[in-house]
Amino acid sequence: MTQAKVDHNQAALAASKIRDDIRLEVEQSYDALVQAKLVPSKSEARRLIEQGGVKLNNKVVQSGEEGISEGVLTVGKRKFAKVKIV
Repeated sequence: MTQAKVDHNQAALAASKIRDDIRLEVEQSYDALVQAKLVPSKSEARRLIEQGGVKLNNKVVQSGEEGISEGVLTVGKRKFAKVKIV
């Protein structure tokens, strides 16, 4: 990733309203998006993941069934949440 891209991502994080310190009790990416209230439904979460619109720590989430770890969860360009697994 280029330095300009990293700077842009940091600026976007700082300028947006990050939902901070969300505690999740889930195992799958689909459920994490719904529980963090970043998407209204599990089907919307599936669609976004399939289209590459979900990132965890700036890495695209490949599958909704993969486990989720702590970090910054990004949906699209403007929805961010800092998540912790309980």
